[in-house]
Amino acid sequence: MATLVSDDFNRANDPTGLGTATTGQVWSTIAGNWSVNSSQALMTWIQASSPASSIVVIESGFTDGITSLVLPSVDVPNFAAGIGLIFRYVNSSYYWRLMTFDFPGAHGQFRLQRVYAGSTSTVIDVDPPVVSDGCTIEVRYCDVLFEIFVNGVSVGTYDDTGNPQNYGTQCGLVSVSGSTFFD
Repeated sequence: MATLVSDDFNRANDPTGLGTATTGQVWSTIAGNWSVNSSQALMTWIQASSPASSIVVIESGFTDGITSLVLPSVDVPNFAAGIGLIFRYVNSSYYWRLMTFDFPGAHGQFRLQRVYAGSTSTVIDVDPPVVSDGCTIEVRYCDVLFEIFVNGVSVGTYDDTGNPQNYGTQCGLVSVSGSTFFD
């Protein structure tokens, strides 16, 4: 399988957005304050003005694919309550996301969530055996089938046959309620 979109953020700092990916596509900020800082994507949460979910997406051109992310440190000052990846993004009311949460009672837990007509629902919760800074999370999706991987090991599946939704061709990053660095 060919890599269609990839970004290592290895470029000059840019306080205005994520700019152009390594593979040439341009990042679009949907919500939040995104920047490139020290060769990482950074979402900075501003209490007075930041949305509950900060999202940045990039065009892949395909509804089916594999979206992955190397998890950053979520220690202070990276105090995000939830971080993850976005895929099949249509608009802010229709997309999928794989989130990991770091707060009491949910440390290291993954949630595959559907955002449909603006409402978020969790379709599965996954408790992988070991999650640490620098591990790779990934979701593979084809038609109505989804599979979640942590460091290349399958940790959960979901079949959306009973409730399929609109499928977009954008993927990206999401951060909920905190500042986050993405490698």
